[in-house]
Amino acid sequence: MSKDLYEVYVAYDKQGNPLYVGQGTKGRHKHCTSGKSHNKLLNKFYFTQGENDLVVKVIHSNLTKEDSLRIEKEMIRDLNPEFNLTNKILNIKARDFKTDYVTLDMLREYKSQYVGYFKSISHLSEDAIEQKILEHTAIAEDMFNTGHSENLIRMCGEDCFYDTPFFVKYKGSWVVNKAARSLFGSTAKNISMLF
Repeated sequence: MSKDLYEVYVAYDKQGNPLYVGQGTKGRHKHCTSGKSHNKLLNKFYFTQGENDLVVKVIHSNLTKEDSLRIEKEMIRDLNPEFNLTNKILNIKARDFKTDYVTLDMLREYKSQYVGYFKSISHLSEDAIEQKILEHTAIAEDMFNTGHSENLIRMCGEDCFYDTPFFVKYKGSWVVNKAARSLFGSTAKNISMLF
């Protein structure tokens, strides 16, 4: 069996605007008009605008997986389709830190970005805050190591991590905050006093 079984496709609205670029094995493009896509924005468009307003074209076929991934990435960068969440040039809303070792003092400068997280733990005791930090740090590291963070970004966009201090922007990419395990340390009382 040939390994050249991959395709690259583009979903357009009826005005011809590119909405989504994807790749996969032959026939993968059909998910765009199924209402069961992994891309929530495609599903929303499908259910609100209707199948007839979504035009899907296979642009390249009979590709190797490597070629399909390369072409998909290039097309996303060239077309900048609205519904793609990765491999495109984004207006980064999250603070892009100069290091992946982001301390509480650094985060305090961007309190509005992390206000949701701070509020969620501010009512806890110092011991409970410390325990919660350790728990959340372990979850963040596990998500990152298993690739689940990338899947979350694909599903719900970069908004997933805007309000958590455990994932931070470093050189334009999401990374695990290496300071997170000791992020609050002896400052738990100060955190609770922020709000």
